[in-house]
Amino acid sequence: MITLPPTNGVPVVRTGFRHESVWQPVVTAALKITPEGIHAGVDPVDEPACRDLTVDQLLDRLQDDRRHRILFVVDATAIADSEHAILAVDLYDGPGRSVRVLPSTVQDVVDNVTMANMACAEFADAADACAVFRGF
Repeated sequence: MITLPPTNGVPVVRTGFRHESVWQPVVTAALKITPEGIHAGVDPVDEPACRDLTVDQLLDRLQDDRRHRILFVVDATAIADSEHAILAVDLYDGPGRSVRVLPSTVQDVVDNVTMANMACAEFADAADACAVFRGF
């Protein structure tokens, strides 16, 4: 069983390891502090044991004591996509339901989901025709 390291923020788990040079810019974009001085409250998890895992495989192998309402996954699709849309996976209201989000929207998703202002499903419902949440 994979045990994610303890994180203060919501984990951003790397499963896509093909293009090493893309991981850091994606994480940096997700961690970017807003002009108001607010950061996304996420912590990157670069764990080789997560390499190429699907969301279902990742969730099956995680410890069941999930402290977070959401999990972000930088998978092969996010790495290959020109916008690097990260997969946001619901761990609470609809476990396993997911939506792709631009790295620049991670803070909005984290803030609203962790404070229970919104459910992950609401971001999925607000996704565009490409199934990517780009902001409100």
